[in-house]
Amino acid sequence: MEGLRRVWSYGKLIWTADADADDESIDASQTTDSWERMTFYTGAADQLPDPDMEAFFGVGNTPAYRHRSGVFIKSLVCAGGDQLPLLNFEVVQHATISPDRDTWLLMTLNSSPVDQSDYAHSAVASGDVAITSDARFGAGGLAGSKASANKLTITPSASRPVASNEPFCFEVSTKISNTGDNDGNHFFAAGPITVGSFEETMYVALDAPLGSGNIEFPILPGWNDIAVDRNSSGTLVIRRNGTAVYSGTHSAAFSVANVVLLGTTNNDTADTVNVDNVRITFGKQLHDDDYQVVEVSDGTTGLVTPVDQTLEDAVTQILQRTGLLGASDFDVSAFDSKTVRGLSINQVTTARAVLEIFCSGYLAHLTEGDQIIGGYRGSSSVVTIPYEDMGASEADPIAEPLPIRRSNDIEQASRVTVKYLNALKDYQTGAEAGERLITESTSDSVTEIALALTPAEAKKLADVATMDIAVGLLSIGPINVTRKYAGVEVNDVVLLVNSDESTYRVRVTKITDSGLIRTLECVLDDATIVNSAAATDENYTSTSLVRNSSPTVTELFDGPILRDADNDAGFYVMQNGGEKWPGGTLRLMPDGATLSTITERAIFGTCSTTLADWTGPRIFDEVSTVTVDVGSGELSSSTRDAILNDQSINAYAIGVDGRWELGQFKTASLISTGVYILSGLLRGSRGTEWAMTGHTSGETFLLLQAAGMRRVPMETGQLGIERTYRGVTLGRQLDTADDELFTNMGVGLKPFSPFDVRATRDSGDITLTWQRRSRLSTRTIGPLGISIPLGESVEAYSIDIYDDNTYTTVVRTLTSTTTSVEYSSADQTTDFGSPQATVYVGVYQLSAQVGRGTELQAAA
Repeated sequence: MEGLRRVWSYGKLIWTADADADDESIDASQTTDSWERMTFYTGAADQLPDPDMEAFFGVGNTPAYRHRSGVFIKSLVCAGGDQLPLLNFEVVQHATISPDRDTWLLMTLNSSPVDQSDYAHSAVASGDVAITSDARFGAGGLAGSKASANKLTITPSASRPVASNEPFCFEVSTKISNTGDNDGNHFFAAGPITVGSFEETMYVALDAPLGSGNIEFPILPGWNDIAVDRNSSGTLVIRRNGTAVYSGTHSAAFSVANVVLLGTTNNDTADTVNVDNVRITFGKQLHDDDYQVVEVSDGTTGLVTPVDQTLEDAVTQILQRTGLLGASDFDVSAFDSKTVRGLSINQVTTARAVLEIFCSGYLAHLTEGDQIIGGYRGSSSVVTIPYEDMGASEADPIAEPLPIRRSNDIEQASRVTVKYLNALKDYQTGAEAGERLITESTSDSVTEIALALTPAEAKKLADVATMDIAVGLLSIGPINVTRKYAGVEVNDVVLLVNSDESTYRVRVTKITDSGLIRTLECVLDDATIVNSAAATDENYTSTSLVRNSSPTVTELFDGPILRDADNDAGFYVMQNGGEKWPGGTLRLMPDGATLSTITERAIFGTCSTTLADWTGPRIFDEVSTVTVDVGSGELSSSTRDAILNDQSINAYAIGVDGRWELGQFKTASLISTGVYILSGLLRGSRGTEWAMTGHTSGETFLLLQAAGMRRVPMETGQLGIERTYRGVTLGRQLDTADDELFTNMGVGLKPFSPFDVRATRDSGDITLTWQRRSRLSTRTIGPLGISIPLGESVEAYSIDIYDDNTYTTVVRTLTSTTTSVEYSSADQTTDFGSPQATVYVGVYQLSAQVGRGTELQAAA
């Protein structure tokens, strides 16, 4: 095999090296998060073991799998954390491999350079960007020169030899000029380094010390079309083919040691490249977690253009690989007119099995005689056998020389479905059917062919199979003939003439020789069905775009429960990642356990204005507005009646962790992409009226809808403990997401504050009463009467008595198991010196899990 062209995961294209793919798809493939490294092995005769496998199993214990193609994937991301994804690979046997064209990548060095005090420095050349953190090698240190048309030779100085296994990266730090563009502002990037091995981390460990020897690097054609300029104001501009692809302001101390440019173009001017100054960084690993490369085992990388392969080529290779046949032992030249689009291989199989697939898929046959001869159905007849030549026998005469029987139509399938790999739709399983319209049969027959076909090709197979059933209702033979017909072979078409001069076209399926008699088993053969046109829909599109999934943005929401089923110690998680986001998981660190999986995009963002205080009753706030930015999300308006009838419509939360106000909005006015002004606010929902004041700008906005939101369960013993979470995009590595610290305080279990505190006095004693609320669904109207679930294991309250209306100093705390409590005259005298005309109280309902709920402060 010569090239790996495309990779699909669950039918979605995730990697491509197709020469027809766009630049963004190539870049996305090289920076995929689906694995750390993928290496395609061609199966060459000198193929070496994979280095990671060899490191694990040991030198001498790891097979190289020579003469067998394969793909090695390191750190494959598993679906859901532990389930292997279903991957499909398109491997091309004959292909043209070309360098990656017009691709570039800006990379950052992750580690700091080692001490380079022993390195010789040279002066900064004119037009170069100042280097402050890495050594410069010129005439006083390592000398660089162009050794040949395709090599750049770097000679280590005697004072600084290159040690064995010492990582290094290579970069021309100043201009590269050619006869066509000598502006003195070009950079050169090393690309695939041929010394040692091309590692996935983009550095090379040398096999032996070089001392004063040479290090050689390839110069690919046209790499001088990446230009870097920095003007006096410190603006760094990177251009590719004259178009700016990066622009940023940097200080005068900006160091080119911190960037590496990779790229190729189609400008074939390698012979004119001149290098002015060269920089090599020793002791530093050049690495970026977001950069990946697919390496062919012979050290080449590039884009794949498939070369069409005929059925003749494919069959010839299979026959020769058996090791039993030479070129003179078979003739399959008749197969040169058909193109093999692809063959599905999911297990080791035999050559015969593959040839049978080809024959069934292309209506072909292979006949074994002096040679193995290939041919197609629908060919011309080789001989006509008259009625008098049939019925040959060495014993008693045969009663009927040409037996003809009719089968029961209802026992045969009325519909034949061919399942195949749709070559026009990324090899996804397709189905084409042929039907017999005039039949009483209702049965179906399904045939699966492991070939890549067009829908028209599959439709023809289905039509042929259907007509074979119709024609096969009339069975003919077997017939006995003499050795006069010794030249007839299996798969030959012959014409049989009956006693009434009617002629039957048949195809020989089996021949049995016994003495001087040959017995031919035949089936009727209709050439017209093989050559008929198959009409079907071929309006399919093959996927060519690869787009890396965006990172997951996660919001962890510890607020009131939104439905009765969530009445537990858990919290809510909401995730989004923009239009390219495939979904995400919430992972608990450090073990990475998956807590939830979300595939719909939640809607959340930030408030760019401050939501005003609201101290009014539970009615619509028609005065206040708030501007929110929800990015790629969309908000819509609703009606007053709809909101009053359904608490989930346009429900929102605004605030920060530990202080959320919930509500609903009527109107969402779009002012720019993703930015809305919300008005007509029904505020303080779900017991959050205490949070209707004190808002600030920049608070978080959450649209509380089922899509994109999940409940994460927890035990009450885990409340109040800070834990580390990561929101990981589906298909990405765990380490691509950042840690997020979060402490769940179990707000969802907190009882709502009571309401309607009243006081009655009798001889100085005060009886305080109130009404309780419930976080669970309530019923206040209807024939079944009022129902306000308790929501707690027991009913209990705590009542604080404050010294004044500032509600800061508690002088006494009372408890009750009902919605009333007595504050005696004697206790008032103890607390205040005399019975009080007005007392200031704070009433809490108690939870057995989290203690006090939300406080109601009132004067009574």
